[in-house]
Amino acid sequence: MQPQVKQVSAFGNGNVGTVVREVGDGTYHWVRTAGRLRAAPLWAAPAPVLRALSSASTDRLEVAVVETIDDTQHFRLPGPSSVAFDVLFKRVEPEEFTVLLRETGRVVRRVHDLPPVEGFDEPPALLVGLASWLATGRGPRDSHALHTLAFDRLGSRRWQRLRRWCDDLVGDVGTRRLLHGAVGIGQVVPWPGHDRASLLAGTHTGVGAPAWDLGSCLGQLLELRETGRRGFAGRPPDSDYGALAAAFLAGYGNVADPVAVGHAVVLTCLNHLRMFVTYGTWHDDVALHVDLVRDLVDEEGGSALRGGAWATAPVTDGGRPSAVR
Repeated sequence: MQPQVKQVSAFGNGNVGTVVREVGDGTYHWVRTAGRLRAAPLWAAPAPVLRALSSASTDRLEVAVVETIDDTQHFRLPGPSSVAFDVLFKRVEPEEFTVLLRETGRVVRRVHDLPPVEGFDEPPALLVGLASWLATGRGPRDSHALHTLAFDRLGSRRWQRLRRWCDDLVGDVGTRRLLHGAVGIGQVVPWPGHDRASLLAGTHTGVGAPAWDLGSCLGQLLELRETGRRGFAGRPPDSDYGALAAAFLAGYGNVADPVAVGHAVVLTCLNHLRMFVTYGTWHDDVALHVDLVRDLVDEEGGSALRGGAWATAPVTDGGRPSAVR
């Protein structure tokens, strides 16, 4: 008898949509399809890159690489929702996931330590897309309107800094590493019991400066913290994401270029806003979000690495303190 398939959730935007179905035996089938505003088919890394990413798995965190079937992307996972969903919509306290974020940091380090994959030298698509938008403002729906608003509020000097940071994070030929490309709590799917997890991988992978991966995760957490503090709609004001940030850094270990990580934090916050407006909808907090980016540009994203941004004690991993204070 075939197990009954039950849809658990469906979410997405004009860029990509995801449907999660329970298929029996504790397995959930995640299916991604291209959104109606997407200009190109869904992309996945070549098979040798996927094998490399998978090799970075640990006993506690599986790197779950994407499987492409026709025009759709598939993951088969032991969990139905990400850490981001659980925190934002189920109101699970962020501290519940510190062990998993520490392991995520450890796995990201393992990815960065992998040898180059021959013939693969594409920079992360999210970074390329942001750099293109900064230069031209082109994109679906309200992309140009956001470009105009953001340029007016940030000014030419800040804008040029953002463009330069994008170029820097692509990295020099001799320093580029294999990157996950979109590290964040939306890519971490807890297993039952929250002691193990899967890290979705292979859909944003690229080659560039390791700081991009670190800033992607820290930028998302700082953005969630600051949008709550500043009263953005739908953001709980009392959630503290500092424990997750400290755990992620503790798992990763020494940060070679904290300044570049700060720059990646800023770019991540701006890119989230760009993607939301481009593929979602304009909302009342857009101008406030731009002002948040402006403030982060002025401090070069440094608060994401300094303890003052989080008001939480550093997390240790086997006696080793978090690498950056």
